[in-house]
Amino acid sequence: MKVCPITSKAISEYSRVHSVSYSVDINGKKVYFQFCEKCFYKIDFDRYRGAIFGLILNGKLDPEKQRIHWDSQNKDEFDLKKFLDESNHPKTPKEKFDNFLLKLFKHRDGRGIINYSKLLKESFVAKCYFNSFGEAEIYLKSMDKRGFVEYSGSLTPEGGGIYFPITYEGLNYIVQLEENGSESKKCFIAMAFDSRTLKIREAIKNAIIKTGFRPVVIDEENIDSDQTINDAIIAGIKNSKFCISDFSYHRNGVYFESGFALGLGKPVIYCCSEEEFSKAHFDIKPLQHIIYKSEDELEKRLIDKIEAWIK
Repeated sequence: MKVCPITSKAISEYSRVHSVSYSVDINGKKVYFQFCEKCFYKIDFDRYRGAIFGLILNGKLDPEKQRIHWDSQNKDEFDLKKFLDESNHPKTPKEKFDNFLLKLFKHRDGRGIINYSKLLKESFVAKCYFNSFGEAEIYLKSMDKRGFVEYSGSLTPEGGGIYFPITYEGLNYIVQLEENGSESKKCFIAMAFDSRTLKIREAIKNAIIKTGFRPVVIDEENIDSDQTINDAIIAGIKNSKFCISDFSYHRNGVYFESGFALGLGKPVIYCCSEEEFSKAHFDIKPLQHIIYKSEDELEKRLIDKIEAWIK
């Protein structure tokens, strides 16, 4: 009997010819998987199960689109391990902690009370990228210990009438996250600033605004008198959720700013006009770029990328 490496449930249908194909129910959502037979037997899902559940339930991963390979060397195949390693979802304990607290905050009532029993019925724990209810409870107890929530009790799939408030300390921490942390609504734009890129700048800004974020363009910001331009750039990147880097005309500053953002763990979206991409430095060419022929195409593809990868 074959067993799904994601859900540990028995697989009722499969083929041994070229792939293993089957469907499973993930928290009320029917999901269809198709793995090549070779990949099926080497998948390490103990490490990735929570991420896969979360990405599927949040609409960021659709296994139905094509056959999935695990750690594929073929660039034309969908490499699930590479996708999970590169996708923008909570990976570290701090990222999981912050994401969980923010999600809880968004489901509070007018008194700041969380009805956790109701959330459990809506696959909330899985949507927060946890492997189990027990893992979620560890984070809840940590929030309680830090004074961010007033939680007591045992977390179970049934709920059992669990209600708890978010405290003033928790609210203050959330405000800091939303203003300057991983949940900031700012996006830093790194690009060549001259007359040839004005339309590119507007396309990037439009995409950012239309997806609910605020563009940070350093020459449009009010810089404090005691700050240098370099200080403002570094602060702008630190206070942004993600960065969009356009390499058209290949300014050195764009390479520095995108590298600095990447070093901070910020998601970076790489762009370049089609005619300029051939001149790009060899070290960025292997990175996935949005290569565009027009500003309209750039704006549309950026919106799609932000919606799928950042939000």
